[in-house]
Amino acid sequence: MKNIAEKIRLAKTGNEEAMMEILDICNPMIRKYTRLLNYDEDCKSELVLKVISLVKEEINLDKMENLSDGVMINYLSTALRNQYIAISVGRCRIRDNEIAYDQDSFGEMLEGNPQTETGMEDSILFETIKTTLTEREKLCVQRIVLEGWTAEALASALGITKQAVNQCKKRALEKLKKIYT
Repeated sequence: MKNIAEKIRLAKTGNEEAMMEILDICNPMIRKYTRLLNYDEDCKSELVLKVISLVKEEINLDKMENLSDGVMINYLSTALRNQYIAISVGRCRIRDNEIAYDQDSFGEMLEGNPQTETGMEDSILFETIKTTLTEREKLCVQRIVLEGWTAEALASALGITKQAVNQCKKRALEKLKKIYT
């Protein structure tokens, strides 16, 4: 039975079986971080590619003093954790930019004159929404009521719980209900 360092040496020379064995060793860590990233297949692929990149390019066995399995597992685990953090940070930046863009778009829609048959009623509704609701409440109403998002999807996008989204939506609809009843 070969140790991990020997498998890495073989994988560096193009041995596919050795690479598959290394990926099998890393599979529990990859599954863990994929779960934390909401089972996103793209993220899983990035993690697998990170392992392949580590083995093919980044790990230099000649410069390492200790080649025990524990050291190799720790090295791979740390690299995967760092990749998971990088993916998470990237997702947060993208999510924040998307939310800022969507809020701007929604704001532009509220300030504009809707071109529908009931344009005046829509203008009044949009003006009421604009002046009555908080930014988060506007976003909840926009996504859930107007665009048909699920509370779970919005919670994931905002990084909050599903219950917080439902409470926000309920609060927004109660405010609007008081005005229109």
